[in-house]
Amino acid sequence: MHSDYRFVLEVRTLDGAVLHREALSPDWEPAVEATRLAALRTGGVWPHTGSTTPRLEPVWHAAAGEPFVQAVRVHTECEGREWVTDIPTSRYFNGTARSVVAAQLAAGRIHAEDRVRYAVAAYAVSEQGHGAPPLRFVTTDRPQTLSVRDRRLAELRDLSLLCGEVDPADLGVVLPEEVLDEICRLTRDAGDRETGGILLGHLCRDGRVGDIGLEVTAHVPARHTVGDAVKLTFTSDTWTDVRAAVALRRADELLVGWWHSHPAAAWCRQCPSERQRVCQLSTGFLSSDDQALHRVMFPEAYTQALVVTNSIVGLETKLFGWREGVLQPRGFHLRRARIPGSLARDSVRPLASALGAACAEEPHALPDAIALSSQ
Repeated sequence: MHSDYRFVLEVRTLDGAVLHREALSPDWEPAVEATRLAALRTGGVWPHTGSTTPRLEPVWHAAAGEPFVQAVRVHTECEGREWVTDIPTSRYFNGTARSVVAAQLAAGRIHAEDRVRYAVAAYAVSEQGHGAPPLRFVTTDRPQTLSVRDRRLAELRDLSLLCGEVDPADLGVVLPEEVLDEICRLTRDAGDRETGGILLGHLCRDGRVGDIGLEVTAHVPARHTVGDAVKLTFTSDTWTDVRAAVALRRADELLVGWWHSHPAAAWCRQCPSERQRVCQLSTGFLSSDDQALHRVMFPEAYTQALVVTNSIVGLETKLFGWREGVLQPRGFHLRRARIPGSLARDSVRPLASALGAACAEEPHALPDAIALSSQ
């Protein structure tokens, strides 16, 4: 990634007074991956290896103007073509802003009763002096060999059960009932411990609609993990086992994500049942550790994270995927076990899990929109 700008986060009062200003060292790779996926969906090109270095520039805030940033614009080129994606700063830096505000709150520089907003500013490196070099770094990765299969995804979705709220801009995901049913069984069997596994599947192009989607085909239960009631750790033996399972299947499947369970009933056992039924822990969420694992192991924008929560009210499933460089709750299509005609695969027992669609509200959330007083 190359950028000639440095980015700064400002925390402000509602009337615009600056409470804190902090230089940022953003992780731009999720934004780049979002642009790569856009290229794959619209042009059938995966600009990863062999393409030019992606570059980034700020899009100035429509109301406040320079130096305040409304979005970051990512450019990537491959095979003589260019793709551009605008990533809103209000979403991309929201997690960073929360962490900064929490640190300032702990230090006593911001008070619990204060209501604050944040803004992101960008300055050309040459304007900052000190002989600072442009923001440049080079990484060498080993992406999965990517292949896209032909598949009648539109028909699959028409014969599937819609679970959750689907954003039309999201990559479509089809998840087999038998896979989800097995995951739910493993969650119950794990009891008070977290458990998990790796999702396998294919990227598929439906020529009739001119777009691609993701079809999950199987999962590999994660063995050799270290898990307790609040954490699940994948070891090197876990990944060796997964790679061996993929090789034995000989289906050219991609690692398209992962799943893990939350034993909320164990977490909240000391609480009254009335509180457990409305507790935020009883709905699916990704912890900071979960998000960090996904960022490292599944950085590609097509990958997914499935959370199965076992609470006093039963099982709830929630899927998370990359949207504009940030992991967000998303909907999916559940492919029923019995589908007529050539679309059918294995027929297995009916799904016994509950399918959750609600999005857990985060406490003490900063507003998503950047609000600035007139400059």
